[in-house]
Amino acid sequence: NNVMAGIISLSESFLAQVDAAHPFHEGLGLINQNGRQASQLIHRLLHLHHGKMGDCNYHDLNEITADTVELLRQVIPRRIEVTTQLSATPLPLYVDAVEFRQVIINLALNAADAMPDRGKLRFQTGAHPERPALAHVHGTLPRLPGASLTVTDNGCGIKPHQLASIFDPFFTTKAMNKGSGLGLYNARLFVEKHHGAISVESTEGAGTTFGVWLPQADFTEADAAREHPRARRRCVLLAGHCGKSLDATAEFLRLHNYQVVTATDQPEDRLASGDTQFDAVIVQVEARETGTPALVNFIRQRKLPLKIILQIIGCNQDELETQFLQRADLILTADMSEEVILKKLDATLGIERGDRP
Repeated sequence: NNVMAGIISLSESFLAQVDAAHPFHEGLGLINQNGRQASQLIHRLLHLHHGKMGDCNYHDLNEITADTVELLRQVIPRRIEVTTQLSATPLPLYVDAVEFRQVIINLALNAADAMPDRGKLRFQTGAHPERPALAHVHGTLPRLPGASLTVTDNGCGIKPHQLASIFDPFFTTKAMNKGSGLGLYNARLFVEKHHGAISVESTEGAGTTFGVWLPQADFTEADAAREHPRARRRCVLLAGHCGKSLDATAEFLRLHNYQVVTATDQPEDRLASGDTQFDAVIVQVEARETGTPALVNFIRQRKLPLKIILQIIGCNQDELETQFLQRADLILTADMSEEVILKKLDATLGIERGDRP
């Protein structure tokens, strides 16, 4: 947004210096107009994060869908026709709305990628007094009555042998520089966290329908969450160098119900932004590093209420400075098994095995 502000300001300044007959006047006017439209879109994107990740509350599925689709109309190519068919009655959910909007956006952008030419994209919500019969589903079909959001496209479809794998982490059919393979995986984590399911039906060459199935709220959920605060999903910032070690640790944590945000550059900015409520920071430390990482100093200086966890990569614990190690709440070493690591993480962050869904 700062970049757009500069473009808008400069275009206004140049417009003031040329009269209407100048050959640059029309072009500068277009730059200014489009710059303002881009700035408004950025503000709407930022609005998606007006809540805190991990905060569940009561929301109407129809409203979440309508608001998100309104934004998507601005970013999905105009060659694609976007329609909605919303339930005539409210569909109350107890969900993390920020995460849910991200799921909807991922599903929509995947659908747009599947329609390189003209296409149709439909969002439909509905109530379900009975459980539907689904062939390819991950998670658990919710208790009744349920609510669903389906996202349907008439694109290229998915090959039958891939349907069982598309919700796996890092699985993607896109080019290496166009997809991380985590969008559908995160959608699967979202529905599992909210005691629901995600389904897919696809015909190669004809199109695909993804369905998000969630229980309708009975308005006892908030009281239950207050009575069992330890069951809240913990959120960690994972800081380290981009590579297999970072990816493997992130995948391990997500598979065990941790919410993970990775940061390979300036992780202090992620903490300072306040966009996400973190419970802990995991800092990956390698042998070539000396001294205390700036991120640890940042946390201690600001007295942030975060657990500091060091994950030692490619070296022994005795190769690192004692003073640095003493600043950590937990140290994870390469010789620890996954079971031991999970137990130590759970104990450090106050999670009991019985709390896990």
